[in-house]
Amino acid sequence: MKSMLRKGLAFLLSAALCAGLVPLLAFPALAAESHEGWTSVTKLDTLYDASTESFYIVNGGNYYLDADITTDKALLIKSGVTVNLCLHSHKLTSNNLLRTVMVEKGGVFNITDCGAHSGCLLNENPSTAAKSAVTGMGGNITIDGGLFKSNSYGIILKEGSTLNMNAGEVQGVSAGLYLFDSSANIKNGQISAKTGIMIDTSKDTPTEVRVLNGRIEGTVCAVMIKGAGKAEARLNIAGGELLGPAKGNCIKFSGSKVFAELSGGDFRGEFVRPDTKTDYKTLLKATGGRYTVSTVYYFLADGYKAAGTGSSDYPYTVEKASYTVTFVDGGGKTLSTQKVAHGESAAAPAVPEREGYAFDKWDKDFSKVTSDLTVTALWKCTEKKDLKQITGFKVKAGKKRFTATWTKPTGSALKKIGGYEIQYSLNVSFPAARTVTKKVAKSKKKLVVKKLTKNKKYYVRIRAYRMDGKTKHVSPWKMKKVKIK
Repeated sequence: MKSMLRKGLAFLLSAALCAGLVPLLAFPALAAESHEGWTSVTKLDTLYDASTESFYIVNGGNYYLDADITTDKALLIKSGVTVNLCLHSHKLTSNNLLRTVMVEKGGVFNITDCGAHSGCLLNENPSTAAKSAVTGMGGNITIDGGLFKSNSYGIILKEGSTLNMNAGEVQGVSAGLYLFDSSANIKNGQISAKTGIMIDTSKDTPTEVRVLNGRIEGTVCAVMIKGAGKAEARLNIAGGELLGPAKGNCIKFSGSKVFAELSGGDFRGEFVRPDTKTDYKTLLKATGGRYTVSTVYYFLADGYKAAGTGSSDYPYTVEKASYTVTFVDGGGKTLSTQKVAHGESAAAPAVPEREGYAFDKWDKDFSKVTSDLTVTALWKCTEKKDLKQITGFKVKAGKKRFTATWTKPTGSALKKIGGYEIQYSLNVSFPAARTVTKKVAKSKKKLVVKKLTKNKKYYVRIRAYRMDGKTKHVSPWKMKKVKIK
């Protein structure tokens, strides 16, 4: 009964793995060294009941190798069949011309290695034909350990196959992993060959490789992206290492509809340089990662920046760009200075009260910042010019000073005002940033201003004012000019 329960659990877990409902890390736990409830394999016929001229047709179930096995045929996992295999530190070697294991559309192959993790799945046929340790023909493959090796291609995926690689190592000669119209998720492990990963399309089905971690190494290039079909061939790197030769290609492009998005990871080796920078950005878009290449600036995504030298000791690091947003009150006073990431929004500061004016709006949009900005407050005037102009206004120059005098209104005219505003500036237009304003009580009729600049011409003006709530009642300005002694 216990054995039956474990078999049932293994079957349910395998189905859940295929549906993506259970973390793939759970798979090796079923293949612990005891392998309780799993079938020991010392002879190949344990795995199959039927065969063809080229294949042994594998029965569904949970198996572990208990001996090294060599075969002249490939193992075939057909549609609707799920096979969980633990290499158990042993070798499964095929001298078949094309592959060791083939997974048909709808078939599921989950493979791991317990113990010393020295188990291998090999294709050692000496022919130079395009062969592999594992070939997916529309099947679903999960690798949680072991070595997969061929003297041509380590793993070939075709016809909409999927690969989830969480551990282990794939070795090839021409390519470690070769995909046509299929997808792969590399969560960990190592892939190496002349070309670590080759991404290609032959039909109208997209091909995509996503790398979260691990090591992809190529003596010619780490990744080759080709576009022979009608659909896109796409690479998405979020972590891990891509190692190309020091004076060769880390990522190489060929054909059309080929794209790469690089959000993290370490990239070594040079990238292929297209004819123009614009062409480069249609192929590559970097939003993160570390690059020992001199061409990183050509494929930065909009809104991102790179810092470093591009050397192995001080690689470029790519991060989101940020900008300085400065808010000013319209009179030259800074209200707020902020650092804002590309594409994000700045926070508007509180606007101070301004006598005679009501805040209207900001002069620029700061909801999606893509450059340094100075944002200025715009105001609506709340002044009413309904007071009488001041009379008798005179300005007399002195030593680094001037004295302003005027005729104080009397009677009802005096009652209508609240005081006087006197402004002086070196500019006749009285710009806010270079104008000084003095407020004087309505009972006064003289103002002395000191510490002025010798031999400079100042413009001085006066008006009466009165506040009525937020409304400012004013008289017309009266202006004089004076040269300081």
